[in-house]
Amino acid sequence: MVKTTYGHLLLVGSVLLVPVLGCRGRGSDELQPVRGTVIWADGQPAADLAGGVVALQNIDEGSPQKSIHGEIQGDGSFVLRTAGLGEGVLPGDYRAAVMPLRQVTPGAGKRPTIMAPRFENFGRSGLQVTVEPETDEITIKVERAFQR
Repeated sequence: MVKTTYGHLLLVGSVLLVPVLGCRGRGSDELQPVRGTVIWADGQPAADLAGGVVALQNIDEGSPQKSIHGEIQGDGSFVLRTAGLGEGVLPGDYRAAVMPLRQVTPGAGKRPTIMAPRFENFGRSGLQVTVEPETDEITIKVERAFQR
């Protein structure tokens, strides 16, 4: 049996519980559907990160911050949702972060880190995304914590 650690729940919870503030004149009708894939630096889908979360943070600090996230699937793909508005993302510039699933298997201990930790931090990840009306697919490239 695999259990999610309290730390992972706290991390994901903090991303998902970012206050949802009203956007003046902007609502779910302006959301752009955005799908994407997390890939390793070598171009392979980051299937090992399944169960983790891709999160976006608005770069414009004057803009209302909303929780934007998508769960990483077994093939590295994700679909972004904006809390309180639904599937999709409002147009704008965003920082991105990837929060891997932290698991503990009874008797085996904590699952080792497979992704470089800097990608878990909006300020250090170096990942940026621009969502425009034509944007429907994005790629998030991350590096492994170790070289094979």
